[in-house]
Amino acid sequence: MLSDYPILRLMNNLSVPAAIVDEDDQFIQSNRGFGKFLQTLSSVPIKSLTQLLACLPSGDIKLLRKGADWFRIIETEIGERIVLQYFSRAKSVFGPTLRLLTVIEFDSHPVPKRSTLRRLFSLSAAEANICILVSRGLSVTMIALETNTTEHTVRAHLKHIFQKTGTSTQGALAHLARRCSLLPCLGDAIQETAGVPITFAQRARESSKA
Repeated sequence: MLSDYPILRLMNNLSVPAAIVDEDDQFIQSNRGFGKFLQTLSSVPIKSLTQLLACLPSGDIKLLRKGADWFRIIETEIGERIVLQYFSRAKSVFGPTLRLLTVIEFDSHPVPKRSTLRRLFSLSAAEANICILVSRGLSVTMIALETNTTEHTVRAHLKHIFQKTGTSTQGALAHLARRCSLLPCLGDAIQETAGVPITFAQRARESSKA
């Protein structure tokens, strides 16, 4: 039964559009966000990964493969970027092999200013950039691809970012960064004093835990 697959719980807990794909590339279950995403692409029902790819622009910005898993960054006709992540293989002794497909509309998430993050948490330019990519939902592998670095380098930056922001997971960091994007334009408003940025940083952390 599909309910026996941990991948189903993972899909239901994701905030981004996601679907479970079987061995024939058919969508067998999806969350609400995925259904809405498909409706923006075509008025005709899309039932498979092949049909989905056919509805997207043919020009990939980047494509990364790791065995049967792949990540694609696609630019739409109006310049928006969509990240498709096809991964998380799940096998069952008596059932089929399933995969999880997630869709990240790269430019649709609220994004804090780099200057804001750097002033609030004393991040380096590279750390602030990674923090923004985490807030958009990208995995370590995708961040390494986007920044043209290694996964080891990304994890090293994340370790420092966690220490500076008081977070311990990428999910908590993403939530914190999104909260910072809702703050006033701190890059212009923060006074150059030691106390004020800390106050704003503490407020952001507290609101992200609420």
